[in-house]
Amino acid sequence: MLKRAVAATLIISAMAMPVTVMADNETTVYIAGDSTACEYGYDDNYALPRGGWGMYLGEFLKGAEVVDLAKSGRSSKSFTAEDEYKEIFDNIDEGDYLLIQFGHNDAKKSSQEDLESRYTDPSGDKDTEGSFKHSLYTNYILPAQEKGATPVLLTPVSRNKFDDEGKVTDSHGLYDDAIRELAGELDMPYVDMTSATTDLYNQLGPSKAKDFHAIFKDTQKGDDGFDNTHFNRMGAKLIAALTALRLQAMYPDTLGTYVDNTAINNLTSATVTRGEFTAMITRLFGFEAEAKDCFSDVSAEDENYSAIAIAKAAGIVAGNEKGEFMPDEPITNEDMAVITYRALVKAGAMTEDKGAKPSGYNDSSDISPYAEEAMAQLINKNILDTELISGNNTLMPKSAASTDSVMDITARSFETYTTALNLTSNGDMSLDELEKVE
Repeated sequence: MLKRAVAATLIISAMAMPVTVMADNETTVYIAGDSTACEYGYDDNYALPRGGWGMYLGEFLKGAEVVDLAKSGRSSKSFTAEDEYKEIFDNIDEGDYLLIQFGHNDAKKSSQEDLESRYTDPSGDKDTEGSFKHSLYTNYILPAQEKGATPVLLTPVSRNKFDDEGKVTDSHGLYDDAIRELAGELDMPYVDMTSATTDLYNQLGPSKAKDFHAIFKDTQKGDDGFDNTHFNRMGAKLIAALTALRLQAMYPDTLGTYVDNTAINNLTSATVTRGEFTAMITRLFGFEAEAKDCFSDVSAEDENYSAIAIAKAAGIVAGNEKGEFMPDEPITNEDMAVITYRALVKAGAMTEDKGAKPSGYNDSSDISPYAEEAMAQLINKNILDTELISGNNTLMPKSAASTDSVMDITARSFETYTTALNLTSNGDMSLDELEKVE
């Protein structure tokens, strides 16, 4: 299950390497890479927005400044034409680090434009012009070293693609191997994020790995709406933590000393607020309503104000007797279930079953009466994974929902929605089509 897999990969590894976090505030970590690492706003093409791991790496490298300059659709070759590339080498200095992660787009050669601007040959050594190794070496490694900075090679993260036997397929051909070989030729460490994410996804399995990924508004895009290349915001944060752990393992006495294991250990138990979850569900199902007013305690300046107002108008959320919604409070398991259930019913993906109650759990009587039907229905439909919200076979409905359970219920409810309304696509989008979504 997701919680066990992520805990094993992230938390246990972090606890095995306690360090003292440095805090000189003089070291800068620059990121050069593609869409899997870059920063995103709220793209209208997405119901569950994309996030890049570089957006969140700074949360786990305390005492160092992280500057994420990765850019969507770029290869190691095309990135050199961007202002971001110039910004890196105008500012990088002695003692800084440059994280270099390319490979997703270097393979693209379906058009003349790709051949000229993006494609690099995965064969050939660092001295072979036009090769991937040559691009990494001449455009990133040598310039960083000349500035007195430390270049750090990272292999590209895996895509969420599985074979018929339920194992992650090779996403990158010869490109991740080229990075490993180049690191060996130069006698420099490298961070194998391909293996790290492949191992993680193999632990999770095809169904649970989807929890990490962004979702299109148009379900004809991607894989029934799932973007198998790009992470969602919470997935990106988890991958950032995994990246930090790998950096710690590869550079224990230098860059690894900045890794904040406490932040990593607290990650999977981090909570999502009522406002944040409501906004996620509102976007996920594309609800629109005339939002005349909101709750008394939701400020118009709140970034989730509009989504909460729409959810209220649609009858998906309700306040307390004082007209308050408490948007900044952590969402509980039962409230998460109620909001999700109401949204699925409103979207026409489920029907109400008055009087349904969860059964077979030692503490099911602890569920508030208003939540019994929702929890029973979601458990019955395998949308609510009881292993994520329970301990010793005892439901914990009033406990704060974890990041794990939020990711899980979001993905499962969306699958229920697309299946019920027959909103399936004709297969996953090509990588070129995905990269056109900027």
